[in-house]
Amino acid sequence: MAEPPNTQALSPAELSQRLDAERRGEPFLVYRGGQGEQRILPLAPERPRVTVGRTAGHDVRLDFDEEVSQLHAVLERLGEHWTVSDDGLSRNGTYLNGARISGRRRLREGDELRFGATPVTYRSPLEESAEPRLLCRDPAGQQWVFALLAERPRVTLGRAQERELQLEDAEVSRLHAVLEREAEHWTVSDDGLSRNGTYVNGERVTERRALGEGDVLRLGLTQLVYHLPPTKTRRAADRPAPSLTDIQRQILVALCRPRKEEGPSAPPATNRQIAKEVFLGVETVKAHLRVLYKRFEVEPLLHGHKRARLADRALESGLV
Repeated sequence: MAEPPNTQALSPAELSQRLDAERRGEPFLVYRGGQGEQRILPLAPERPRVTVGRTAGHDVRLDFDEEVSQLHAVLERLGEHWTVSDDGLSRNGTYLNGARISGRRRLREGDELRFGATPVTYRSPLEESAEPRLLCRDPAGQQWVFALLAERPRVTLGRAQERELQLEDAEVSRLHAVLEREAEHWTVSDDGLSRNGTYVNGERVTERRALGEGDVLRLGLTQLVYHLPPTKTRRAADRPAPSLTDIQRQILVALCRPRKEEGPSAPPATNRQIAKEVFLGVETVKAHLRVLYKRFEVEPLLHGHKRARLADRALESGLV
């Protein structure tokens, strides 16, 4: 699947247009016109058929592209999905993610179409995405989805209009928090930016924190739920549980005890608490935890977040 157009190359006005389209939640097409200007075409339910061509009267008119035929392709809504077909309409063909299409093809979030020399990206914000996303809910109850794209590795959150993720919430600071992509993980930090703090699963963020599937962020009265792509979620769920020694299992039980007894937002046990429960020295507990980080594949996470993710993985695996 092709990535959506590079949002880092967008002007502030174009980025605002793109975010407004994503916030509405309906599928849309985004492409560049003959002067390089951004064009967005909403694919609303009342518009079940969209034509693409070079001449007047088409919904997507590409009169600046000589490689586009007068009537080049047709997009149609079938049930809950949008499709594209060419059926010999065009002289130079229609391409989907680099391959020439024949027959009708279903479109998916982030697919890149090419008509002549013009790339057109299909966006469906509410569809399963190849990238992590935030399910956002503001104080008024409005919900929308914000995609965390690989080519946009830093996202600022706040009340000010120039933020990539603008939150209309009086309790949110103008610049409230920052999301950043580090390797395969997204992190959140506040670093004193906000007046009222940033919270993850009810715990105030005091340093950079890695995010995991289902984590609930709260900024002011706005709630953001972090979701991984379905493939990554399934990969974590399907990962076989590692084999453990008896003492490693006891350490995991002690680590996860606060979350089992107090709820998923409770911080895991400290090294000293674990050592007291399993009758080992603190340094021995640390050595066992280093092995467990490797076994549960949480080593790449930032220091300070491995413990919480290890507890999550242990509970998900059913070993605790």
